[in-house]
Amino acid sequence: MKKLIFVTGNKSKFQDVQRYLKHIDSNIELQMEDLDVPELQSLNVEKIAKEKAAYAWNILKKPLIVDDGGIFIEQYNQFPGALSKHVVKGIGLAGIWKLAENNPRAHFMCCIAYQDETDKSYVFTGTCPGKIIPPVGAIRNPDFPYTDIFVPDGSEKTYAQLREDQQAASFSHRRLAVEQLDVFLRNHSMPDASECTLCNHIGLNFSKVKEPRSKKNRDLPF
Repeated sequence: MKKLIFVTGNKSKFQDVQRYLKHIDSNIELQMEDLDVPELQSLNVEKIAKEKAAYAWNILKKPLIVDDGGIFIEQYNQFPGALSKHVVKGIGLAGIWKLAENNPRAHFMCCIAYQDETDKSYVFTGTCPGKIIPPVGAIRNPDFPYTDIFVPDGSEKTYAQLREDQQAASFSHRRLAVEQLDVFLRNHSMPDASECTLCNHIGLNFSKVKEPRSKKNRDLPF
């Protein structure tokens, strides 16, 4: 059984990734680690994820993943993106709708960064296109507030409703990222802390990460 640490303080994220991994690869035991991880202040969620993974690796020295992402309103390019948590706290879902109502097209993005050796990390990305709708009623899950106002392409239900009906996996941006991670892990020997030898390039989109810069930690809620 391979052991993999998921560095996050968001239990809903952990449960999602754990469920997706268990469904496609029962040989991986996912463990949650609520570690205070400084991060780069940036709109580039891939870069943030890689830096978080590098920082966590320097502390834990064990194979691990981190998750970063956000919701992206298409007319505003990368906004709110990596700032999703802070923006919804500031203006609420009603404020998000006011920003998006003229052109509600948007997408969720999830970047999962894996690291098991100093100075090397790998990132896997999933996206879910759709549209934003006006908020109605109370937020169903505070860990995922944007799911109340996001309707994925191909569905008439919000993402929150799909989650309640156990139908969200078909549209999940996080599931797509996890599937890419699983493909990588099936072709990659996960070392113990004392065995840090990485495999050769296997055709996925990998990249090295430099020493991280410290910024305040954020665990985005989507």
